[in-house]
Amino acid sequence: MTLVWVGLAIIGSVIAIAILINLFEWITFFRKELRHLNGEIQRTSGRERAYWKKRKKRLLLSIIPFVKY
Repeated sequence: MTLVWVGLAIIGSVIAIAILINLFEWITFFRKELRHLNGEIQRTSGRERAYWKKRKKRLLLSIIPFVKY
């Protein structure tokens, strides 16, 4: 019985580590992309600025689960 609990703990730990790694990678991508979009918004004007603002809005909406960027 103890072996089952140890096995479940190991599997749970592996899954938790995988989730944390994935979350860290997503946060890194999010920060990099947000920095890029803010730079493009500051650099441009007119219709092109509206395009970059729309992309920024989509990026911010991607925080919601199941919304693709």
